[in-house]
Amino acid sequence: MTYSSQAKTFKEDASKDEECCTVVSWFFKRLGTQTTANPECITCGPEMKGNCFGPSICCGEEFGCLIDTEETQRCLEENDLPDPCTSGWKWCGEDGRCAVPGTCCTVGKGIRVREMKLSKRGCWREEE
Repeated sequence: MTYSSQAKTFKEDASKDEECCTVVSWFFKRLGTQTTANPECITCGPEMKGNCFGPSICCGEEFGCLIDTEETQRCLEENDLPDPCTSGWKWCGEDGRCAVPGTCCTVGKGIRVREMKLSKRGCWREEE
């Protein structure tokens, strides 16, 4: 695992057998009632090749996850969406979505608590 507070990036480069650990958690609020399938979250990051995972985190397979950087400011727009959006390519854990290979972002209820965790299984492309 690589985490640099200077660049505020998170990228999984550990083996699948590494123990899971919580990397970051945060709170955010979604307003409105969901009436249709969740739309995809706002694009973000270098060359817009990632998706927002909350108001200050942008994840993409080419760069990992950016946390509270200039590239994540666009993600603040998610607070204005009438319905929750969906990031990640598949479900993982309990109510989570795969952010990048080896990383599961889980979501709570109400004022939602999200956690990004390294995942021993469930978020690897070859498992699909």
